[in-house]
Amino acid sequence: MIRASLLGLAVSAAAGCAHSPIEEKTVSWNQETAYEGSTKLGGCTVGDLDPDRPGQEIAVVAGNGDVILVFLDQGEWQSETVDHLPGEMIQCAAGNLLPDHPGDELITVGIAQGGEDDGGPGSAWVFFKTSSGWQRQKAFEDSALLHAVCMGPPGTAFVAGYSHKVHRLERGPDGWAAGWSADLAGPAKGAAWSQDGLAICDANGRLNIFDEGGQAIPHRAAFPAPQARIARDGARVLVCDNGGDLRLLNSPTSIPEVIHHESDRLRGAVFADLLAESPGLECATAGYRGDVTLVYRHSKGEWHAEPVGHDSDRFHHLATGVLPGRGISLVGCGYSGRVTVVSRRR
Repeated sequence: MIRASLLGLAVSAAAGCAHSPIEEKTVSWNQETAYEGSTKLGGCTVGDLDPDRPGQEIAVVAGNGDVILVFLDQGEWQSETVDHLPGEMIQCAAGNLLPDHPGDELITVGIAQGGEDDGGPGSAWVFFKTSSGWQRQKAFEDSALLHAVCMGPPGTAFVAGYSHKVHRLERGPDGWAAGWSADLAGPAKGAAWSQDGLAICDANGRLNIFDEGGQAIPHRAAFPAPQARIARDGARVLVCDNGGDLRLLNSPTSIPEVIHHESDRLRGAVFADLLAESPGLECATAGYRGDVTLVYRHSKGEWHAEPVGHDSDRFHHLATGVLPGRGISLVGCGYSGRVTVVSRRR
């Protein structure tokens, strides 16, 4: 059994990335340690990955190649190892990759063998649970580390990495294949898809924008620091970087606005409807300072940031989803080996 620690954090919260700010509200937050291991956790995601369990679960990938499912069972956090891979996985995503399979599937990306810095090919793996247990399929191998992944339209996912290419993956009658591939401006670090297209941030400080067919969309967004994590909400793009900036773009071609800054690297970019009092979505980030931070527009029109969670070491990724008994939550993981869940106190 994983011990859960509770942390109530009162924050003044108003409208987030929404266009219509509201008056200040006082919101109280719970922080829980849902999982604690002995190695760095690279990425996390939330989805309905176990058809035998009600609600959604958390999946995380570890530096030692472990793929772990974290879930609530009768109100207590539990975990199981889904698989152990020969290479370190960096990020993961959950969604509908196999329409004929109930629930969601998990896709992970990283290095084929060894650790992230060892070099060599990158790999992508798909996991799903059947009546006979967890199944694993190798979906793709690239010439270099795969670092970014996101779900696309139903039945597809996008993966990208240090080969300076993005690939759209889907499973056909002969197995998994790249439906199309396109060139990037630099090594990919994060990917996000919405109905308006695909956005990828890279280590050269640029955004790479594509339509669903793989055609590059011209834009002017270029930043002074390597970009790290990215999210899309329709046309809007949220991206964070090694310089500690969290930027919001109303469209990929609009002027970016720095809505939050920290003194160390950021590793989280999330849109989430965390405040029922506010119309639209709020923004959230996490980073090397060890904070999970909610960013929202104050009633006076100014951006405001409030820490809602904290870990003793650096965060490497931040995700969001609806968890049983917790509602819409923020899920972070990183160098401490912990999975941190932040949700509104009920």
